[in-house]
Amino acid sequence: MNINDVDESHKVISTKEERTTPDVPDETLDDTASKEIELNAISDALDLDIKDTNYTDEVRWLLEYAKDQTEDKSVEGLKWAIRELETKLGTPPFLEDRVKFMARYAFLFMEGKKTSKELKKMTRGIDVSI
Repeated sequence: MNINDVDESHKVISTKEERTTPDVPDETLDDTASKEIELNAISDALDLDIKDTNYTDEVRWLLEYAKDQTEDKSVEGLKWAIRELETKLGTPPFLEDRVKFMARYAFLFMEGKKTSKELKKMTRGIDVSI
C-alpha cells in the first residue's frame, strides 16, 4: 500500500510505501518470554515477588491450573482464573499460607484430571468415578 502526500490542490507531492508488519500469532512469541509474562501475571494476582524462590513450585502449579480453567490465555484471563480460585476456596485454615493452600488445591485438581483421563483410556472411554 502506498501513502501519498498531497498539497492543498490535491496534487501528489511524494509517495511513500507503507511498511506493514505481518500478524504474528501469540504462539510464535519466544517461549521463555511468554513464560516470564505468565509467571509475572500469577505473581501479580497473588501479590508475590517473582524472585521469591519459596513459591516456585506453587506458582508453576497455579499457572498450569489457570491455563486449564480459562479459554482466554491472556494475562488478564490468567489473573481472573487465579482470583476466581481464591474466591472459590475462601480463607485458608488458621496459620496456613494462602499461596500454598491455593497451590495444593490446584495441584490436586490437575492430578485428578490426569488420573481421570488415564482411567478413561484404560476402560476404553467408560466413565469410572472414584
